Amino acid sequence: MNARRWFSMLLAMLLVAGLCSTVHADWVEVTDQFSVIETYGETNPITVDVAVTNITAAYIEGELRLIFTPTEGTPLPVNAETAGEDGSNPKSYFSIVGAQEGLIEPDETIHVVMQFDSTLTEETVFTLTVEINDDAIDNQIFRKKISKTPEFYSGEGGIAVMPIYVTASNTSGEKYTTAETGELVLCGTVCDENGENCETIVCGDDDGADNPYARVKPIVVTYVQEEEEAPFNSVPDYDPNGDGVKDEGNRHAHDVYAAVSLDDGLTWKRRNISRTSLKSSFTLPNGVAYPGDSEDADLTVVGPYAFVTWVDKYCRSGDPWDMAAQSIEDVYQVTGSQKSVDYLDVTGDEDPRPDLGVRPFSCLWGARGVLDMEAETADGKTNPNYGTIVWYKAEQLSTGRRDAKRNFNAGIEPVLDPTAHQPVEGTGGFAVSWQEDPKGLKTGKGRGPGAGMSGACVNHKTDIWYSYIGWSDFATIDENFVSNSDGDAIQDGDGEPMSEYFCTACPYIYDPEIGDTEHGIAPGTAFEDLPDTWVCPLCGTAKADFEKDAKPHALVHFHPPVRVTDNAVSRERNPTEIMGHVHTADHIAATGCDYYYEGGTTNQPLAWDDLPGDWVCPKCGGKKDTFEAVATFIKYRNEGAPYCEWFKNNPRVDGDGNEVLPIDEGYPVAYYTQELVDAAGNTVYEPLDGNTGASRANLSLVNWKGETLALMAYEETKGVGAGSDKEAAAMEQAAPIPLVQLED
Repeated sequence: MNARRWFSMLLAMLLVAGLCSTVHADWVEVTDQFSVIETYGETNPITVDVAVTNITAAYIEGELRLIFTPTEGTPLPVNAETAGEDGSNPKSYFSIVGAQEGLIEPDETIHVVMQFDSTLTEETVFTLTVEINDDAIDNQIFRKKISKTPEFYSGEGGIAVMPIYVTASNTSGEKYTTAETGELVLCGTVCDENGENCETIVCGDDDGADNPYARVKPIVVTYVQEEEEAPFNSVPDYDPNGDGVKDEGNRHAHDVYAAVSLDDGLTWKRRNISRTSLKSSFTLPNGVAYPGDSEDADLTVVGPYAFVTWVDKYCRSGDPWDMAAQSIEDVYQVTGSQKSVDYLDVTGDEDPRPDLGVRPFSCLWGARGVLDMEAETADGKTNPNYGTIVWYKAEQLSTGRRDAKRNFNAGIEPVLDPTAHQPVEGTGGFAVSWQEDPKGLKTGKGRGPGAGMSGACVNHKTDIWYSYIGWSDFATIDENFVSNSDGDAIQDGDGEPMSEYFCTACPYIYDPEIGDTEHGIAPGTAFEDLPDTWVCPLCGTAKADFEKDAKPHALVHFHPPVRVTDNAVSRERNPTEIMGHVHTADHIAATGCDYYYEGGTTNQPLAWDDLPGDWVCPKCGGKKDTFEAVATFIKYRNEGAPYCEWFKNNPRVDGDGNEVLPIDEGYPVAYYTQELVDAAGNTVYEPLDGNTGASRANLSLVNWKGETLALMAYEETKGVGAGSDKEAAAMEQAAPIPLVQLED
């Protein structure tokens, strides 16, 4: 199964409103959409091979069958199935199943073999017809292809309906009216596929018009799409078969797409809202520039707003909130450079993963979508975006200092003042929760980027994080945005002259900050300064066919992340020397392996001298004698974040939970505690020893007594890593988390 590549096509499944009785689907002949060619055996023609080919340019979706209809005296195929929809007149048929069940691609050929007991003669006459089950008409489910790329993976689909009516229109801007049957009908002159039998339907905005414009609610779908133009291999030396063909690590980077339908799902306008698959912020030790690989897309729609988040390997900025310029203290240690994890250098119950190698940490991204309901622009002109969803420039919500996973969105409209009939200031908005693992996403016992790397099993000190933006700030555009080429907080696709331009024929995006060095274009070269002879480096499209990425920039950024749980080690920030056994200089020169064995920790419990003689390095396979016999200094470990100072005056405990007094020798290295109240109302102190890990948070926003609160549930378990042997207790929040400023 691993040798075969499975692809999927994203399908939107839209429930048809209203109740209807259960009906049996009908079969409809569609022979004119197929080529049916029979090939008889050369010697004893008791078998007939029938090649059924889709001769249309469209994907044909549904259950298909080949009907065998004989004339009098013609034998029936012995391997045919028999059906009689009405209980009589049974039909002999063969199921037609393509490479993807329920979907036949253009030019795809399916072979059906018919077998007969007797030899067929020239007088043998039969007809073959192709039928399709039209359950899309009679069933309560209507299916529509959205991604349009069945040969590449599409998944993680989300769907939501925006609860606001807009004028129905297709992706070409043509408007609809509603027929007597309730179906949408295009306004204007409509002809059949041959350009004949034309009919003109005149529509108008006035509800009293003969054909008033139809009104629909926008449907929003998000999905992750594998990009054809973004192949990469982060483990080019991986060769599990030993055949010298090192292609097992080949894959494609993904982007996040949003598709919007303004005609009840008939047509879809797609937009790449992440556009990181062709960018890189991290170069691996083997020299591979790891691309921005997007995954875990999550969609939330509230009122006229849509909010999408995802995790991504492209983590350009170490301070996207510009905290330093605003003199905001980084008490939760959210700023910093993107880090990585080496899946060959593993400990505990993990197995080395040469198929993964080194991978950069993921950071969180988000994109806002706003339904534009302004009929005119500020200068009185017709607004071309009226009634459509405008997607803002994506914004980075974390830095990749820790490995982000399991993002979950929530949103709610503001509280309305019953007297002023206005939103109460400071209420409503959007929020997102996620988890961050300081040592990198654990593989568990699963294989590949699916099960086993879901974020369910975490390292110790993994915490739940939270960010938000208020309702009144969500849609505000920075009308005076000016690029600052050396500013760390700027987002991709800056204003002039650093605007990005995208190729209209492929996913390539020209980013002036990256340039096109392979073709002599230096970083910092504006698109306008490119020579007219410059073409897309991927597909050769001319410069003139590029379009400016004119997504608006939000004026107010999402709030810097706040740590909700407290699984970090909190104690005095005394630096500790880490000693370990490293490979000999000759072995390092030969293999480049930088693994070291510390010993005496939870992940490496055995002391060096207690390791068995057949122990080998989990990274390179070197035997114990390839290591230095004497431990050497590795680095300093300085655990504890600045916010730990909040707890320094609370009682302190040792690794077993016993109180340590200031006069005790171990007081400087004892764990801080946090003050809690148990179910009986007693004050208790929970050790902040970093021996727990939080994961899989679920978030909801509620309006309560004039303010908006965030309710969160999450799992907390005994983490993997150093810490005490006590049974970890969950550290649930005593109250909902209000949408407050960080300094509050």
